[in-house]
Amino acid sequence: MKSVIVTGGGGFLGSHLVTKLHSLGYKVIAVDNFCTGDVQNKKYLQSLGEDVCLIEADVVQEWKWLESLPAGWLASLKYVFHFASPASPPLYQKLSVETMWVNSLGLERAILCANTQNAKVIFASTSEVYGDPNITPQPESYWGYVNSFGERSCYDEA
Repeated sequence: MKSVIVTGGGGFLGSHLVTKLHSLGYKVIAVDNFCTGDVQNKKYLQSLGEDVCLIEADVVQEWKWLESLPAGWLASLKYVFHFASPASPPLYQKLSVETMWVNSLGLERAILCANTQNAKVIFASTSEVYGDPNITPQPESYWGYVNSFGERSCYDEA
């Protein structure tokens, strides 16, 4: 059975992704420090059974928790979904430094982990990365309108 890691697994999108991946037969490692994730999702994720492993950790810190995974889960890693970031302006403005770190160093740690297992990384973001856009909705070809000193910059730039 293949396994996946979902960083931000306790958040709104992350917990739904965990549910879907679990229903598709993956062993799921959900990682979250719950700084913005819903704490009530802890019980929900734990209720999914033995094929879901909840790790309470900050993905910016060294991934020592990999050593505590059930036998074979890391070796069967197929994907790392990096969803661990505050995504709403009030949250990422309150946690601006943490937002920059999780979207840079946290992503690097996800990539390094995936590389050791020949797995793929899927990195998700919101349209906030476009900054204060001149075009709505933004097509994938739109480069954005980002102010590196603006209130959104901690998310946009990271």
